[in-house]
Amino acid sequence: METPRFIGIDLGTTSISLASIGPGGRPDVIANRQGETISPAIVAFARQGEPLVGMAARRQSLTNPRGAVGGVVRLLGRRFGDAAMERLRPALPYDVVPGPNGDAWVDVYGKKMSPTEVAAHLYRSARQAAEDHLGATSPPAAVLTVPAAFDGAQRQALKDAAEIAGIPVRRLLPSGAAAALGAGAHLLASARLAVCDFGGGKLDVTILAVEDGVLEVLSSAGDPSLGGEDFDSRIAARLAAEIRASTGVEADPPSLARLRDEVQKAKHVLSDAPSAAVLVPGLLGADRPSYSRSLDRGEVESWVADLLARLEAPCLDALAGAGIAAGQVDQLILAGGATRMPAAQKKLSEIFGRTPQKNVHPEEVIAVGAARYCALLSGFLPGVMVLGTTARTLGFAAEGSRYVPVIPRHATVPVRESRVVATTRDGQAELAIDVYEGETPEPARDRPLGTFFLSGLPAARAGEVLVLIDFTVDADGILWVSGREMATGARAEVRLQPATGLARAEVRRLAQDRAGR
Repeated sequence: METPRFIGIDLGTTSISLASIGPGGRPDVIANRQGETISPAIVAFARQGEPLVGMAARRQSLTNPRGAVGGVVRLLGRRFGDAAMERLRPALPYDVVPGPNGDAWVDVYGKKMSPTEVAAHLYRSARQAAEDHLGATSPPAAVLTVPAAFDGAQRQALKDAAEIAGIPVRRLLPSGAAAALGAGAHLLASARLAVCDFGGGKLDVTILAVEDGVLEVLSSAGDPSLGGEDFDSRIAARLAAEIRASTGVEADPPSLARLRDEVQKAKHVLSDAPSAAVLVPGLLGADRPSYSRSLDRGEVESWVADLLARLEAPCLDALAGAGIAAGQVDQLILAGGATRMPAAQKKLSEIFGRTPQKNVHPEEVIAVGAARYCALLSGFLPGVMVLGTTARTLGFAAEGSRYVPVIPRHATVPVRESRVVATTRDGQAELAIDVYEGETPEPARDRPLGTFFLSGLPAARAGEVLVLIDFTVDADGILWVSGREMATGARAEVRLQPATGLARAEVRRLAQDRAGR
């Protein structure tokens, strides 16, 4: 059987990595054109010319932080006024502004862009690296990894970004399942696994059961506002406050960016050593000595103790969702660069009562798992299957009626459920259904996903027309809604007014524009 030309791409908050299927079905981690297997997920824009991506963009971000966009995954599918965005915006060096439909967009040099467009630059760079590696003349199909907690709009935004970059998307795969595949969990006869994906911008905890090659996601939980970047920000802010108190110097944005960069390097050193030095020339002024400070691992851990404590709640939530205790977990798999911190490893080991697997590269294992999933989809892993679940309950409210849950949290996907809705007005030709995800019976406290309009209903008295509403969550975790009038069986026309995201016509236009360059 010919080796498939598929790739797995893991786009995280702070980095992007990719892998392919090599000879004999073995996954190969792919290096970019600069020889890096882990590339910074940063896009740096200039007033003219093509943007820079990866390490070149990171270097530019140190001197011009307002022109470089990092952490774009945190913005995908988000409304500008979301509570999560309210907390995130002050920590970002670039401007976040409301888009035409109220989404969170970025503004660089007066040009407004959707996060999907920014992410497309990262995917395009990954596509070029994959084509170079494979010797391909056309873009290979890809499996994209996605945070387990991403809703349908956020997942669609990832797919749209890949489409704009010219990448055919074979499937979306939750990062926890990808990490399990990357760590070789499909080879286990029977086990329960806990996967903690703790990267630059978020924490995802997934509980899986493995039985004779079948990987079933039992539950997932997480904290979308907790990642390695939050630790960097905390340490850098502490040092900036020390500098201000001792010297009176208020560091400007470029100086703060360089301080933060040195803090990140020191944090990496502290993963293996008890102390590390932070050295930033010119931070205190051109005519003053370089800023120098030694950091002790214990000192730093005391500064971030509250962040480390936040690891526990999502782990316990995931265990409760799976209906098991920590002692019933057979293996602990750690993924994401933030799991390199000894304090994070210790905390997670204490929660689950076991030491994590040691044969896993935390920043590559998810991309490797996505590549293995490519092999699975192509018949290279016979007998292996991955069953995902919904991250949250999905339901609707029809024209002011009470909230109706339809698909429960942790339902195995793909899944389809139906509910019956009656018209509420005489002669009603269209029915509006507001769709939400969340665990409360109050729509105002849940996340709106959009409004579906079912039209073409027959004229009749209120309550006489019954419509069967079908909710379908596909294998990618994306929700589709359809409806049919029950008396005649005629399908209602459905149009969607999404709460977030680019219109399909705009995605096609951007894809054609990129293809023409």
